[in-house]
Amino acid sequence: MLVATLFTLRHAQRRETRPGQALLEFTAVCFLYAAVYENGATFAGLWGMLQDFTLDPLAVRQVFESEGRAIGRWTWFLGPHDVNIAHVPVYNFPGWLLIRGLGSAFLLLGRAWFRRSGSKKAVGIAYPFLAALAGLVVLVLPSSQFFRRLAPFFGKGSRGEWIMLAVHFTIAAALLTFAWRGCMVGRFSLREDWPVFVLPAPCHLLDLAFAVLGGFYEVPGIQLFFGALHCGLLGVIWWRGGCSGCGAWAGTEPSAASPSMGGCATALLSPAR
Repeated sequence: MLVATLFTLRHAQRRETRPGQALLEFTAVCFLYAAVYENGATFAGLWGMLQDFTLDPLAVRQVFESEGRAIGRWTWFLGPHDVNIAHVPVYNFPGWLLIRGLGSAFLLLGRAWFRRSGSKKAVGIAYPFLAALAGLVVLVLPSSQFFRRLAPFFGKGSRGEWIMLAVHFTIAAALLTFAWRGCMVGRFSLREDWPVFVLPAPCHLLDLAFAVLGGFYEVPGIQLFFGALHCGLLGVIWWRGGCSGCGAWAGTEPSAASPSMGGCATALLSPAR
């Protein structure tokens, strides 16, 4: 995974109009945000959640013996009546949309600040770290529990988690359908942008293979469904092509920006729009 991450980062750097700034954002999120919450708008959270639907049901079943004790690759401590999906608490999945969505939103606001400052160097250095810290502050507020399980109206392990999972899926679907509408800088090129399509599929397939080889036959159905959904959405993105007016950095010429959903999200959140 480290090799895949470094490879993807290098590939993305070659497509960025501001590669140094993008690398600084990556560093800030990894060490100030992801380091605390284990792992960027709603779209980034949706991809993370879909990937986690194939990973977590497998990880909780991979139990190993160490010094006479059993420990799982990933362990959730569920109550006897807690709602769950394949022994993974339901609140885990909308949590991905919350964590990555907040991280992305604050980075987009930071980019807007950087642009309005006239691309001042001090602002460019400061905003990635301030954005990461702002995301952490918001995550520890009581409002984050509301968006995961409708607290204080519902408790942990209650049907409030199912409600919020449905709400997050509905919001993501609505944004994809009515706000984004396939808006891209340009059509994806399979030759230039192949990591976007190639990397998610092997991750899903590896999780599926380990589930089958490990004899966890109750998991592959979930993995196949969400893996197909993830790859299908990427296929729709490629098929829909592009539209004008979106740049990976709002205010840049469309031809200079990489064809990314992040670019469209920046334009949608930009005050100029």
